[in-house]
Amino acid sequence: MRKKLFIVLMLILMLVPLSVASAEGEPLRFETTYNFVGHIPQTDGEGRQLVWQGEVFVHGGEDPVGTAEWWMFFPGGVDTGNVNHWEDAIWKIYLDDGGYIQGKEWGSTTWIPGGERANWRANGIVEVATGGPGDGYGYLEGRPMHDGGKVILPLGELPSGTGQLHINK
Repeated sequence: MRKKLFIVLMLILMLVPLSVASAEGEPLRFETTYNFVGHIPQTDGEGRQLVWQGEVFVHGGEDPVGTAEWWMFFPGGVDTGNVNHWEDAIWKIYLDDGGYIQGKEWGSTTWIPGGERANWRANGIVEVATGGPGDGYGYLEGRPMHDGGKVILPLGELPSGTGQLHINK
């Protein structure tokens, strides 16, 4: 009997679609994929350039739930050997459920010797959170966040990568 109940519960959980929305007070975790688009001149009103663009996935999900952009002063930052430190970057997430989340961050990129890949990490804060199901994403405003990942630098191709973006409690 317990085994049948367990199997039924597992089937139900498998059929429930993953939701982007988290309960208020809970962290919101995304996985990201991104491609370098800094070679296409597109700037915001403050001079930041659209440098990375990609998709966002609910942590552990297989299907994208929206798109992401990273706007930076590019080229910019302070280089110290294999490390580039940057500030006042803007990230934007456009969710398929009508939600929009934006924040500002500061971080660094470490270029791995040999030039084939880099690792990056940033910390920041959610500045704008609107739309979405139910009461929306407004509860995320003011929350700390961090993101980061890896960039692959294939010879003769534009960089791309994978990472994560977490909005903390």
